[in-house]
Amino acid sequence: MSVNKPLLGWVFLGWLFAAGSLSSPAFADEATIEAAFIFNIIKYTNWPETSLLSDHHLLLCYVGADSPLGDAIDELHGKRINTFIIDVRKTTRLSNLGACHVAILGKDVEFDAFRKAQSPFALTVGEGVNFVNQGGGVGLYRLDDRIRFDVNLDSTKAKGLKISANLLRLARNVQGNQ
Repeated sequence: MSVNKPLLGWVFLGWLFAAGSLSSPAFADEATIEAAFIFNIIKYTNWPETSLLSDHHLLLCYVGADSPLGDAIDELHGKRINTFIIDVRKTTRLSNLGACHVAILGKDVEFDAFRKAQSPFALTVGEGVNFVNQGGGVGLYRLDDRIRFDVNLDSTKAKGLKISANLLRLARNVQGNQ
C-alpha cells in the first residue's frame, strides 16, 4: 500500500490545528506543540539550491538561554524531511548563526541583533505576535488556548525561501504577497 506522504503531513498538521487545545491533558506541553509546528513549517518551505549543504543536512539553530522551546527543539535532531536530516544546534552567541537554514529566536534575545547576525538564507522563527511585524519570517504565539502562527512573506521571499501556499492558508495572518 502506497502512502501519500504530503497528504499524511497535512493530516497531521490539520490535526494539530483542529484539536490544538493546550488545556487538554492528551496534548503535550506548549513547547512540544511549537516544535511540531516548526517541523511542519520547515517541511513545507523550500530553500534556494545554492544554500543547501551537499551532505543533506538542514541546520536548525536555536539562539538564546535554555528554555522549554529550546529543549523541545532537541527532539527534532536527526528527523528526516525528504532527503534532508535535521541537525539541531543551540547557542547563546549570535555569531554562530551564519550557516543556519532555520534560526529560532529565544525570548531572551533582542530581535535587532538577531536580524543582523542571521544567515542570508535562514528561515527565522520567533515567539510572539509581533515577531513578523519586526521583520521575522514566522511568528508563533498562543491565542485562545491554541498555538497560532503568522508569516511575513516579504522577509521569506527576500531570502529566496518559498513557503507552500497550502501552509500559508493555515497561517492566521500573512504579510506581503506571494
